[in-house]
Order: sequence, then structure tokens, then C-alpha cells
Amino acid sequence: MENEIHPEKPQWQSPHGRALPDASRTLIMGIINITPDSFSDGGKLTSPQAAAARAGELLAAGANVLDIGGESTRPGHAAVSEAEEIARVLPVIETVRAAFPAAPISVDTYKAGVARAAVRAGADMVNDVWRGFGDTLPHLGSARVFGDTLPKPGSARVFGSTMPHLGRARGFGGTMPHPGSAKSFGDTMPHPGSARDFGDTLPHPERTRSFSDTMPHPGSARAFDDTLPHTGSARDFSDTMPHPGSAGISARETPASDLPNAQRKQKCPRSQADPPPMARVVAELRCPIILMHNRPAPDYTDFWPDVLADLQTSIDAMRSAGVDAGQIWTDPGFGFAKDAAQNLEVLKNLSQLVALGYPVLLGTSRKSTIGRVLKKQIPTDREDGTAATLVWGIQQGARMVRMHDVAAMRPFVQMADAIRAGITWKEYASQPPV
Repeated sequence: MENEIHPEKPQWQSPHGRALPDASRTLIMGIINITPDSFSDGGKLTSPQAAAARAGELLAAGANVLDIGGESTRPGHAAVSEAEEIARVLPVIETVRAAFPAAPISVDTYKAGVARAAVRAGADMVNDVWRGFGDTLPHLGSARVFGDTLPKPGSARVFGSTMPHLGRARGFGGTMPHPGSAKSFGDTMPHPGSARDFGDTLPHPERTRSFSDTMPHPGSARAFDDTLPHTGSARDFSDTMPHPGSAGISARETPASDLPNAQRKQKCPRSQADPPPMARVVAELRCPIILMHNRPAPDYTDFWPDVLADLQTSIDAMRSAGVDAGQIWTDPGFGFAKDAAQNLEVLKNLSQLVALGYPVLLGTSRKSTIGRVLKKQIPTDREDGTAATLVWGIQQGARMVRMHDVAAMRPFVQMADAIRAGITWKEYASQPPV
């Protein structure tokens, strides 16, 4: 594989010269949300000092990396401007860095401007829930606009020229109504204030319209989280989407599964001149990045080939911008653009993502799929289910796991590591070093 690295030994390096932990054992990423509306712990940390105190608790419990985020990604979350997100995270990063000079810090953002400011303020890496393409997605008001806005494997379009820009009405590859045509974009969407709930906008089996026609109009008062069985759960908006195979899902002309891996990689769009903004920033800062799988809609033709091809597209974008292969991690995106069964599938066969050759972060903590399986609506009641997902994911090859309660989950991580080591396991005289 081109630029292949060993998933057991990521070669990541902090742009600040700080030592980053190796992955000879599974690393633990502790969550610090500076948000009023995160699904599990929103509004709990209201000052940089409170966040620094929480950072100290996580590090003492065994966290190897602190993940600081200033925008919730739960269903129905309020969009946050770049300026507001910077205002939230920078004082926290600076305070945590002053209190813990050697602690690895990740900034949880998909905005290139936030990433640049955070790394310059002391963060070591970027954790991107839009796999490098977040700045290319239009945002109108508080509603995330879901459309065919990310480059797809096999597309001839280059990164920079295919993304819709704010204020522009361009169609995508001729498949959408053109500006000035008799049928505008707005005519295909439910109107703001419509009495229909989100479920009523999804395509029915006998209907043939495309998925883009089914999404609520930007600015609609209807909240996405009202459509979930468990309100406020888990950064997991996918349960509201139509299932693959429904009549409302449009298929690609050439399914990725019909192409050999090398050909899929070759057909991924690449552009030396104009990679997405996040790729350019990460290359400029020379920092690690975690690329989490996500897409605007769960319109899979063949689930695993599509997931892997999506991530390969993001890897190619990073590499074309000059990001070193050793700085790249991947994440299967448990809870993002996937229904509950698909979330379980990415966990069951996580080894397929590991096989790409890049170390894998797994984030399942307290998410709504766990709540659905165990019939637990309150996120903090899902720690037992979280523990099971962590153990399974580690056995499948995950090299870092992201969690809220490090003290409760660390014993499961340690035991999973010991089982995976088998006959090579070595007993520590005391607790293994953090």
C-alpha cells in the first residue's frame, strides 16, 4: 500500500516538539466539551478554570490525550461560527496548556480557521468529524445543509472546484436544478414551519425522488433530534435517515465494490493545487489529524467499500496537500451518517478500516446506538455498553479510544490490551505509565 505505516507504531509528531504517546498499548482520549448543548455533558464546564480542573481529573485517571471541543455535533445542535468557536476553545487550551505543559491536546473541530488558532495556542493535533471537508459544507443559520457536497470516489471533479460556496446556487454535476431554472432548490424542500415532522419528509418505497429532495429547508424550525427515539443522545444523527436500499437513495453509476482497491484509489479525486482548507492548514502546521468517517447523507451503495473509499479520498486530500502519512489517523465515525445497524457493523468489522494501514481512533462513548440496544435513554447509564464496544474495538485493532469517564473505562481498556497481548503480556510492578 502506498505510504503504508504500521498501525501499531504511529509516527505522529507534535508541531510543538512535545512527545506524543506511542500506541504499543491502547491510548485513551478524554473528552472536554466547552459547549452548552453536548448530548452527555453539555453546560458542565463553564470556565477555562473548570475545564482545566476536569483535564487534571482525566489525566489522573489515565487519559493520554485531552480532546477539547467548542461545538456540539449532536442531532439538532446549534451551529457555531468560527469566531465563537475560537472564543470558546482558545482560553481553555491556553489554561490547560499552562497547567499541564506536557499533556497532548487535541482540538475537536472541522473548521480550518479554528484548527489553526488552536494549534498556535498550544494544541498538538486536530480531531475532524468531517474528515477534512467541513469547510466545504454550506451552513445556513442553525441548520446543517445536507447535500451531495463531498467529493465521491470515482468523481472526475477536483476538490476545490466542486464544493458549493456560500451565496452560490451552483448545481452539482448537472444533477441539481440550475439557477434561473423553473424549478429552484427551495421548491424541492419542505418549507419552514411546515407541520410535517422530519420522518414525513423521508422517501417512501413507492417514490423515486432523490434524497436531497427529502431534507428540511435550511432554517426550518423542525429539530433533527425530535426524530430520534432517544432525545439528546449521542452525536448520532443517522437514525433519522432512510436506510440503504430504499427507493429514495440514489446509486452511483459504478459501485465502488465493483472496482479493485487500487483502481478505487486511482479514481479518487486528487488535486495538488487546491486541496480543502483543512488539509492545507494541517500541512502548514505540520500537526497530526484524525479523519473521522462522515458523509452528508447515508446513501451507501455498498457499505464497507463506500466507507473505505470515503476515507481514502480524505487521506488522498491530506497527502496531496503535503501532510505526512505518519500524521494521519482514521476513525470509523460510529454515530455519524449511519443507522444503528451500520454503527454495529463498523464496530464488528473495524479490522477492515485498520487494514488501510493508519492507526484508528474509536469513539463510541455513551452514544445512542448503545442506548437503543440496551434500552437506556440516559447517556450516563450507557457505560456498561460503552465498555463492551471498547473491548471489541480494541480486539479489532483500535489504537485509541475516546471516552467521557476515563476512570470507569480504563480497566476495560487495560484488560482488553492484556488479552490481545496473550503470551507476550508483561505484568507491571504498579499501574502502567500514563
